[in-house]
Amino acid sequence: MSTSPRRAQKTPDVYCRARVAGGPPQDCRDWWKTKTVQNSVAPQWDAEFTQALAAPELCVVVLECWDDDTVTGDDFLGTVAVPLSEVTSGKQLDLPLLAATLAPWPRKHGAPSLQVTFDLVYADAAPRGA
Repeated sequence: MSTSPRRAQKTPDVYCRARVAGGPPQDCRDWWKTKTVQNSVAPQWDAEFTQALAAPELCVVVLECWDDDTVTGDDFLGTVAVPLSEVTSGKQLDLPLLAATLAPWPRKHGAPSLQVTFDLVYADAAPRGA
């Protein structure tokens, strides 16, 4: 029998942060944040973030998931970076989250992932047939 205290397991209150990185300074902005989904191991967001980019071919979208914890501070759940040059508009991606060390999560923790769909809008695209 162990006498060490065991931390009570709780269902996470998850939010996601996103930002653009890797491009020129005007493309790299502050973090956007989703709403927090309370008590969920499979949170869903219908979040939309819009940003004009000068050089999208150089940009990477960085996504992070966090457990909102007002008592001990937020707990990092995982991160993933997606080069915009590899994104197809409207296609859902299933992205494995990496641990804080940027390595895959150990098997004992499962394999957390994030499903994301990007809708890319090109401001300079002229309507077809015009």
